[in-house]
Amino acid sequence: MHVGDAYLDLARDLLAGRLSDGASLATKRVFGGVGICAGELFCALVADDVLYPKADDGNRPDFEAHALAPFS
Repeated sequence: MHVGDAYLDLARDLLAGRLSDGASLATKRVFGGVGICAGELFCALVADDVLYPKADDGNRPDFEAHALAPFS
């Protein structure tokens, strides 16, 4: 899986704008992609220049409303 530096920068900018508690973002290359953490919370994966935000019970309806499929 390829992750371009420009796309990773864009993904970080998009996610950083959503942080409300002042947590900082950290990235780590994992399994050929890049994992993104906000503080201690794993919040997204970037693979092949696609951002996959982590879903949970709190935001799952938002994903479903936009017909977004889970990462597979």
